[in-house]
Amino acid sequence: ETWIHADRPEDVPAYYAVDATHVNLQGEWVRSRAELVPYFALLVAGRSDSFDAAFDIEAVRFVTDDVALVDGTIVIRGMRGRDGDIIPCLLERFAFVLKKTGGRWSVGDHCITRDVSRRLRRTRTRRASLEECHVL
Repeated sequence: ETWIHADRPEDVPAYYAVDATHVNLQGEWVRSRAELVPYFALLVAGRSDSFDAAFDIEAVRFVTDDVALVDGTIVIRGMRGRDGDIIPCLLERFAFVLKKTGGRWSVGDHCITRDVSRRLRRTRTRRASLEECHVL
């Protein structure tokens, strides 16, 4: 969870493997650490003062001793939409392939999705809990 709370986008790639890939919500395929910086710069720029994010890991499967598949959801609160308005609560699904190299785990591949039917409606609550968010 540490990488999503990083204040400097240029620090985020350190959590990723050198040959990491990432598929973002727009379906764009980012293919290196260097290409991750602009993506995470947008994430940092879109945060409001009430920003928070929490992961719910639903499954971890070890393919080998040094490769793991991790699936789950992330609840993101306090992001700004393209119109600048705060979206108190978003629910996204993620899949990570983690690689262990030199005793350290890093993200090898990362894919996130947000189904339109799962977008959580804006509420007036500044820090909405998941229960307070409503699915459209």
